[in-house]
Amino acid sequence: MWIVVFLVLAVVVVGWWTVYAYREAKRVHIEHLTLYTRDIRTPISIMHLSDLHLFREMSRSRLRRIGEVIKEQLSQTEVDFIFLTGDLIDKNSGIEVLRDEILPLLKAKGGVYAVLGNHDYFEYNVLHVFSPLFFLHEKKSTDVERLLDVLKKGGVRVLRNEMLSFSYHGNNLTLIGVDNFLQGRYSWPDLAIPDDESYKMVLAHFPDVIHHIKGRVDVVFSGHTHGGQITVWGYPLTAKAKIRRREARGASVHDNTVLYVSKGVGVSHYLPLRFFAHPDVTMVRIEVADEKK
Repeated sequence: MWIVVFLVLAVVVVGWWTVYAYREAKRVHIEHLTLYTRDIRTPISIMHLSDLHLFREMSRSRLRRIGEVIKEQLSQTEVDFIFLTGDLIDKNSGIEVLRDEILPLLKAKGGVYAVLGNHDYFEYNVLHVFSPLFFLHEKKSTDVERLLDVLKKGGVRVLRNEMLSFSYHGNNLTLIGVDNFLQGRYSWPDLAIPDDESYKMVLAHFPDVIHHIKGRVDVVFSGHTHGGQITVWGYPLTAKAKIRRREARGASVHDNTVLYVSKGVGVSHYLPLRFFAHPDVTMVRIEVADEKK
């Protein structure tokens, strides 16, 4: 008798949890991040998007909500830059979704910049969730060249181990984009960070990059972790990166360098669930420190 009761309760709890986690994956929130620095003359506003995981068969309501949030925020704030930090697609079919549904929405005065993530290079199956336990999980290459072409035609500058130095509204800026799949996930590309007073921003899908550049740049924007995706009431069970689990979401400081890890907007096709790790779009404001009294 008690076994039957226990099994019934277990089924109810698991059912409730699954429904809740599936619905949470559709509830895109807005996160706000404000940074202060003396290295700029005028404020800078940025929209940070990561881990969209687009594919043709994805939930239409989820895709619609992502589009609505992007449009709402860009109508309220005329951003200077939009940064995309990888895993834009989940399957090759996501390239068309990106082209038709997302890229037309992305408009910024100073431009849209992106780096690629692991899902932009490979399609994975469900065993990827359990890696490295199943280290031979199936993966196949995506059509990266077609993705890059769509991004270019959509007005997105993809940085593949590149560094840009430019002036914007009186601010001297350095923007570095890291593509870990060109030289290895846990390494730093052959880029010399300038020793000047420019405000230095890094885009990298993997937050692990912080170990190579902490103290030498101002801020790193990254993703990949999904904020843990399945958490213990907000505390990640795993970071999926060589950082502390509590650093797998939001902002942390490393030798005066801010690491910001987005929880991402989407979910992979094989695990469309989130638990206390809601998807997010981050609106960033970089202020002049002297203006903050």
